[in-house]
Amino acid sequence: MGFGLKIISGKGAGRIFRFTQDAVRIGRLPDNDLVLYDMGVSRYHCEILRDGPNCSLRDTSSANGTLLNDIITTEAQLRPGDRIGIGPLVFEFQRDAQGGDSAGRQEAFPQDADFERLSREDGATSAFRPTFLPPLVSRQTRAVRPPDPILVNDTPVSAPRLPDPQRTATGSFVAASRSHWRWFWALPRSTKVAAAVGIAFVVLGFSGSIYIMTHRPRVDRSAEIFAADKVNAGLSFGAGKVDVFTPDRVNFQFDFKGGRVTLYYAAGGVESPTEVELLVNGNNVGYVDTTPGRWNTGLRIALPRRLLKRGMNIVTFDNTQTPQTDERWGIAQVRIEEEPLPPPDVAKAKELFDLGKSAYEARGVSPPNLARAIDYYQQARAYLEASEPTPALHATIQAAEENARQELQNLFDSYIFTVEKALRFNDTSGAADTLRELLRYFPDVEDPRYIRAKNRLNEILGTSKH
Repeated sequence: MGFGLKIISGKGAGRIFRFTQDAVRIGRLPDNDLVLYDMGVSRYHCEILRDGPNCSLRDTSSANGTLLNDIITTEAQLRPGDRIGIGPLVFEFQRDAQGGDSAGRQEAFPQDADFERLSREDGATSAFRPTFLPPLVSRQTRAVRPPDPILVNDTPVSAPRLPDPQRTATGSFVAASRSHWRWFWALPRSTKVAAAVGIAFVVLGFSGSIYIMTHRPRVDRSAEIFAADKVNAGLSFGAGKVDVFTPDRVNFQFDFKGGRVTLYYAAGGVESPTEVELLVNGNNVGYVDTTPGRWNTGLRIALPRRLLKRGMNIVTFDNTQTPQTDERWGIAQVRIEEEPLPPPDVAKAKELFDLGKSAYEARGVSPPNLARAIDYYQQARAYLEASEPTPALHATIQAAEENARQELQNLFDSYIFTVEKALRFNDTSGAADTLRELLRYFPDVEDPRYIRAKNRLNEILGTSKH
């Protein structure tokens, strides 16, 4: 049982090419089984492989990709009626029935012709399938026999012109260049040497200017204090490929009004657990989690109220390994949020904590439940923040909240990894579906992770439309 390819869009629509071999190679060069003369087609664009009753399409690293039913694909099973896009042509995949069709196919594509091909008008796309290839001409042979004329609908068509093996493609250019520079070679030797030296000085001067501009030392702004506002939330700080060069430390100031303060940030390039120390008004409150070779978003920490004072306060990310070593690290997406604290109410805190546990246990039923559990935990903890002394329930709620937050962050990282993996294999549809599923876990549209996933989805959809 063989298969057929019918052109349904492009030059030669309606023509059908049938094959019985197990592998059919398609591309622009004449040694393919199906040759498509068009610059939008790669030299070896794709191939169709037959394994018993099944056929599969495989892209062979083409420049413009191979489409299957309007979706870029690298390898996929074929079914009758599938549309295969190769350059400007679209083929319909057909399966042949065994028995009585072979004579009809031979009439449509005579076996005594060197090529079965479509007409080529004004340089437009044409396609043909070679049924016979003559042996390659030896590179030492100067005389090349012109090919026999090709018949299309009983009309002779001139064959493609074969290149002269003894002539380079740039031969005429080299000859013209020599004639244009004859006046230079006629100059005295001293004049030519002086000109060459002058040109060398100009090139060196230009190169030196570029080097100075691109290797200018960056200004160290580690001693500055930056406002924790929306403008700086869009910048990255630290050393390496960052917006603001602060190799030693980066300081952010904010106004404390007596509520509950939470610091949100992203970190990258942190390779050891004690590399970047986190300080509030000079007091240690912990260390930034390790993020070697990548950015980790959605990090947060509740700032202890006992270390805060009404008015201006300073949060510092201090890299303990600089300036002794040339570290590449970064802090970004810094924002500080303060919420007013309600009056202490242990009963209310217990009620909200129970709601949070119920939502967390039902997180497998509905994706938003995980974020809702975190919100309940956060509200419950707020009713205990101002209590003196702090009840033991506070630590229990805080541990449950941190566990849920870490689970949501791990889930986000896993989904983003799956998206990028799908894009590497040109599976834009799968990447978009994964991002849509991820957005369901973030009911808060102002969450930076929701914004990141939404923007990535818009980029993919915008790219796929083109």
